[in-house]
Amino acid sequence: MSVTYTGTFWSAVTRALLSLRRDKSLTTEDEATALSALGDIESGDYPVTALNEKLALLSRSDSPQKIGQSLLGYLDFNKMGTFHCFLSMARDINAAVDALHTFAPPLFEASEELQINKTENQVTLTVKAGILADMEPFVVAFLLALFRHLAGRNFDFNQIELVHEHPEWLLASVSEANCSHHHPALAVTFDAHWLASPSFFYSPKLQLVLAKNLQPAGEGGFKQDLVDAFKQFDTPAKIRSEAVSELLGMSE
Repeated sequence: MSVTYTGTFWSAVTRALLSLRRDKSLTTEDEATALSALGDIESGDYPVTALNEKLALLSRSDSPQKIGQSLLGYLDFNKMGTFHCFLSMARDINAAVDALHTFAPPLFEASEELQINKTENQVTLTVKAGILADMEPFVVAFLLALFRHLAGRNFDFNQIELVHEHPEWLLASVSEANCSHHHPALAVTFDAHWLASPSFFYSPKLQLVLAKNLQPAGEGGFKQDLVDAFKQFDTPAKIRSEAVSELLGMSE
């Protein structure tokens, strides 16, 4: 299977699992090979089927809760990539979701399609991506970790729709969301009131630095790009205008 996955994201997930297992004294027969594969995973040169198998092995324990209950705390946005780090500094979940339309870099793999459906009461984020079964829990884990980072630890999904069946759901101990399987795409649904919960990690200046290395999405035209860009930054007006011009590559 040919999948061009985002190597920095999946290497960060692998590092998180290795670190977690070491701290919990969980025997890992495959630790040495996983460690030696990190470079190839990060560069995207490691076969995706082997990566899927590696994640399955590293997720295994006599009790799934041992991995799942601590996983979110080991995920490091700074190790995942520029876009992941940028999202972790968003003003709130709403700004982070808007940024998914503003920028082009893939979060998980090159062919992914992210769709956001907002209603008055709830939000559904759908991820159509060419990932394998044992990679799927970590996409959900990232989204849950990101939104809790922005909105607080009480955030949770209401519904998680999965493509593959997971008899022992890795995140069962940290999320009360109802999980269902065999859907055409992965999707998470949460209450709309979480969108505007302010993040204490909001950093417009650091976002501006990171934005210089992010490729803007090519759809929607300049007007939509401008609207989306302004949503990323607050006042004062001068800083906001400078930030938006930098974001659109029009600072000169």
